[in-house]
Amino acid sequence: MQHKKEREYKVFLDALAKSRKRGGEARRNVDRINGEILDRGGKSESPDFLVGVPLRTKNQPRRLIGVEHFRVDHYSEENRKRGHMDSLASKLSSQISSLQGLWRPQDDDEGAPSDAVESFANILGEGLRARNMAYYGGFLKAFSGSIRQHLEKCDSYLDNIQVYAGNQDEVQLAFLIEVHTDFSNRCINIGDKWRKVLPGELLIFKDILLELKDASSRIDHFILASYPALRDNIIDSVVLKSQLLEKSLSRQKIPIINYYAQDAVCPRFEKAEFVPHISDAGNSYNFSYDIKGAEMDAAYAVKRCVESLHLAIKDYKTGAPFVASLTLQFLVDVFGDKLLETYAGFPIGVQDVYQCAVKMSPHELHSRIADFEAKWFGEKPHK
Repeated sequence: MQHKKEREYKVFLDALAKSRKRGGEARRNVDRINGEILDRGGKSESPDFLVGVPLRTKNQPRRLIGVEHFRVDHYSEENRKRGHMDSLASKLSSQISSLQGLWRPQDDDEGAPSDAVESFANILGEGLRARNMAYYGGFLKAFSGSIRQHLEKCDSYLDNIQVYAGNQDEVQLAFLIEVHTDFSNRCINIGDKWRKVLPGELLIFKDILLELKDASSRIDHFILASYPALRDNIIDSVVLKSQLLEKSLSRQKIPIINYYAQDAVCPRFEKAEFVPHISDAGNSYNFSYDIKGAEMDAAYAVKRCVESLHLAIKDYKTGAPFVASLTLQFLVDVFGDKLLETYAGFPIGVQDVYQCAVKMSPHELHSRIADFEAKWFGEKPHK
């Protein structure tokens, strides 16, 4: 319990420190919730901890904020029996801890025992499975489910805070949301700038903003701390006052992003299993994996991308921020301008893209594809 509490405090303090570096609006938002973490003497842990922020007014000497922390994992899978998303990242972290307890390289000069090698191969397989099972729609389900689960406890949180509140204290609630993601196989476009998404990058998708808006009538502050999917080093954070979400994001120069990709509603693999094969190469081991599970059909994946192509092209033209899969980005970069010229009616279909490709000369088509490859696989993305 003590370790859990210390980790919650660390997430909170790291998030405030990261956000504060932006200055301006970010610094002011941090100052509204930055204060003394209060000792409750081991009593109710709901919400997770209390922060006392001194105020300069005589009528309200202190702002007492109940902070509830929870984690949302991109690496999750649906538990249909229980009706929620199970974290695959947490499962992996537990397995890694078990492996570290089984064997550490510095403890043995003779090499890894066979059971440790087998455990490592299985964990690596689970990591591959988690990455391939992760999808945007599942991430949204995990985020929404966690928000709603904790919103149901708001009355209880407020009752518990009142035990510690003075008559003149201003009582508020904050959600500290620890978000672990990996959209590094996606492309981000903001105005005329483009690049690959970074692991654990703070991305405020429009769908996430809608979830925060829905919760804003009960919650006074949101603290979003972003991390890589399987690591605990904070990448970025943002502190938001619930009644000024869009304005606060704008003031902090944090874009609201649309998401377009084939994994909007389903993962690449359905209930995948990565079965390891281990070969001893003398001073090292080689691992290979058989993949068991139904993979998303390539034609279906392209069809899913084309369904949102007109939206991505529109954002590309207007400079609105969006994230796309590499497949969809290819369609936007190679055919987008031509489709805008030719097809006034939306949405665009697969046949429209085919006709667009047919009308291009082989030289032009090959040139456009080469430009796409240089843009996304070259060494210098346009940041």
